[in-house]
Amino acid sequence: MDNFINELLNILSKMGFTYNKIHERTGIAKLNLSKWRNGESKPNQDNLLKLRNFTLEVLTENDFNFPLKKEYREPLENFYRYTEEVLQEMPRNNNKEATILSDHADNQEALRFLKPSLDFGLFDSYINFNSRSGFNLDHKRQIERKINKQYQSMFVLNFNLLIDFIDNNSEKNVKALLCENWTRERAEQFYNNLPHEEDYEELEGISFISSIAEFWLAQELKVSKTQIRNWKIGKDFPTEENLSKLKKLLHLNGKMAFLGYEFPKWQLEGMFLPDIDEKLRKKDEDFLYYETLEFFTQVLFFYCGKSLVIKQLKDDMENSLTEEVQENVVTEFFREFHNLKVVREIIPNEEAYKNLPNLASYLDMSDQQVDYIIRKDETLLSRIFKKEHVDLLKEVSENRCFVEEQKEQLDELVSLLENGKGIKFPYFKFKFLYSPDNHSVEDVEEIAKGLALFLTVPSVFKWFHSDYSFENLSDKESSEVIDFANLALLNNNQELKEKVKRYAVEKLRSNIDLPYCDLLAFFDDLLVPSIVEKIFGKK
Repeated sequence: MDNFINELLNILSKMGFTYNKIHERTGIAKLNLSKWRNGESKPNQDNLLKLRNFTLEVLTENDFNFPLKKEYREPLENFYRYTEEVLQEMPRNNNKEATILSDHADNQEALRFLKPSLDFGLFDSYINFNSRSGFNLDHKRQIERKINKQYQSMFVLNFNLLIDFIDNNSEKNVKALLCENWTRERAEQFYNNLPHEEDYEELEGISFISSIAEFWLAQELKVSKTQIRNWKIGKDFPTEENLSKLKKLLHLNGKMAFLGYEFPKWQLEGMFLPDIDEKLRKKDEDFLYYETLEFFTQVLFFYCGKSLVIKQLKDDMENSLTEEVQENVVTEFFREFHNLKVVREIIPNEEAYKNLPNLASYLDMSDQQVDYIIRKDETLLSRIFKKEHVDLLKEVSENRCFVEEQKEQLDELVSLLENGKGIKFPYFKFKFLYSPDNHSVEDVEEIAKGLALFLTVPSVFKWFHSDYSFENLSDKESSEVIDFANLALLNNNQELKEKVKRYAVEKLRSNIDLPYCDLLAFFDDLLVPSIVEKIFGKK
């Protein structure tokens, strides 16, 4: 640890961060900083976390403006990765949970979800996007009996809901369920998986069953009826083994089942529809795949939108929509595709129109219309993920000088789709590959001004007006030029680049005496592979 701390403080010193400035930004005592640098002591968990967060701030605070030089950036990144590993191995810091709850103190709905989620260790990490801070959470958290006891009242509630649900539905036959607008497949499976009194008529000594649910649970879990009653009234609590058996019996997964939330009606029904549940799992997998494919499509259109093939695909996608595009074509297309698949399984009655207003227009379509549009959309979907399009993106990644992390993310994204897999929230997983622009007007103005003024720097000016020649530049001047060229790439954010270009055009119309004309010319040149190779030394 000593070497990492010493290197960090040396780098921060070179960047102009004195002990006093670090103290002002982090609250860490200046004496402690001196002791750590001299190897006289080591930071505790809280101070190490402060150093980690400060390092992250330094790395990210100028991410779209003037990026850090490699000699500063790499040691900071190394320290950040090192502290991440060290902090994960340290004992749990209870203040972490308090911080998360405090961040959501004004949102009671969020708190109702967060408290049990934290208790059951469902989160690996936490990021506050507003403060640009975050931390890892303890991976070794176990659901101990004391936590079970804390949530005993929720268990009692859910156990009684389960018993009442079984007792109220065990007498229903398939015909009765069909009258409740169930499909035949669903009704038959539900009936077959529920216990019924007639199932136990042949058992000796059984003349009357007061609760079919209690009797069934006792039989299946191999516990006494008294034990079931004690769980029901809260006199006792099931052991970890019995709780696990109960979940398995009802096809439940997850640490929070029975303890962390109240069972909704649909979940109670799902406990006796395992095949349907498997279909839902497959639907979830399909949804994740299409969500990941949607992200790939956004990336494809973002970087390759000027390609005639891609432009045609985008036009066809827009023309396939039944409603006018309100935001992004890709988003609207995938949303409609999902809605159309969902609507086929919904009975279009008054309740459906009331509860699902966003699907109203699709509910008005005939089955034939829905099937026709889905088939047409599936044809379009098959045109998205093709080798030619992947090759297009890979070519862009070379010509626009993607950094290694972007190339790795592109390869991972492609690999997932090749294997028919998807992930939750690919927008976060692959955010470095593609991020829709969210810069304010003020941000764009500052970026455009900064880039235009940079073109007046003597070394950059000389280089730009000599057809990008490095021959007459010193090492220092060449370094300044490369820094500017990397900056002008704007993190490969083409949406941001278009905004900056529009701002430059407006300034030229206003006859502002700044080199916005040169900036526009440079942006155009960065689209030419041979010039990119000349600037960055690509082979």
